[in-house]
Amino acid sequence: MKLADLEQRRRVLTDFNTTLLVEAAAGTGKTSLIAGRVAMLLANGAAPSQIAAITFTELAAGELSLRIRGYVGALLTGNPPDVLRSALPEGLTEQQKSNLAAAAEHLDEINASTIHGFCQEIMRSYAIETGLDPGSRVMDAPSSDAMFEAVLSAWFADRLSAGTGTDDPVVVLSRHDPLKVVGLVKSVNKLPTVTPPPLGISIA
Repeated sequence: MKLADLEQRRRVLTDFNTTLLVEAAAGTGKTSLIAGRVAMLLANGAAPSQIAAITFTELAAGELSLRIRGYVGALLTGNPPDVLRSALPEGLTEQQKSNLAAAAEHLDEINASTIHGFCQEIMRSYAIETGLDPGSRVMDAPSSDAMFEAVLSAWFADRLSAGTGTDDPVVVLSRHDPLKVVGLVKSVNKLPTVTPPPLGISIA
């Protein structure tokens, strides 16, 4: 079956001198096409370190990276994936094979990451200019919540230890309704206009 947009797909895989926008519904092969474009860029001499493949989620970034590796491996064994057949009707040239073989040793240099990860890498490279700690990193919501819970638990354990005075408000409240005081401290820490207790981290 011939795809209605075959020519457009072929252009994505072969036109490297134009900025292109690929717009399509979910499940129509955008990830495969982008991975194929990266493989063709490598085959035509692009250095892995000069390629950035940016997506929205860590899962998608991982999938994109795996597909790129899979396509490069398939091309080198002479079995081009379906997505690349229209761009390689006669297979790879000797020069393309040589380029891919050289690139295959450095695929980990391709920046396949999320938008946040890509921006974080730029900020880390220009730490002085941005005024940020070069060791800082962007965390997704689940990781941030997990870190907050861990620090909060440690803070409560320290606050409710035997050495804390019995007139401490957290101790007093915890005796009557421990779950409520936990919720209260969490809500206070997430209000930008309220100074949170010293938990060791700030939550935005």
